[in-house]
Amino acid sequence: MAPQPLTRNEEGVNNARPRTYGVLKMDSEAAKAKKKFLAKTLAHLNEALILVEGKRDAAALEEIGVTEVIEAAGRKPERVVFNALKRLKPRQKLVLLFDYDAEGERKTQEFTEMLCAEGVVPDVLQRKNFRRLLGARHVEESVAALNRLEQELSEKGE
Repeated sequence: MAPQPLTRNEEGVNNARPRTYGVLKMDSEAAKAKKKFLAKTLAHLNEALILVEGKRDAAALEEIGVTEVIEAAGRKPERVVFNALKRLKPRQKLVLLFDYDAEGERKTQEFTEMLCAEGVVPDVLQRKNFRRLLGARHVEESVAALNRLEQELSEKGE
């Protein structure tokens, strides 16, 4: 399927094609690759200690089977980092999985700097992968987005 060119509406404004994160328009190979990437990302999250913003984010991750979660909301960042370092097992990754809005970006930067100062480099790649796969704007939306993606994959016959 060839990309659609940008068009102009009556006001002369460019109309970009909407971004879709689904798989219904993908070919079989792309759907298989997305399913494999999803499984790999979820496996990484299941093995890691995850730092999230709040209770709803933690509950959403626990609903999809991710249990090693620390909530940052309502706590001083220094205390959150201390608790995370205390719970972190040898060779276990620490993943920052804050929302994909301005506040989440700010917290990702803040906690990355604090953890690096303690000699721990957090994994922020999984945050990008999770966003790319699910298209959710907030971590708490991940359950619904994951269910939607799995439904699309099953409809695709993968």
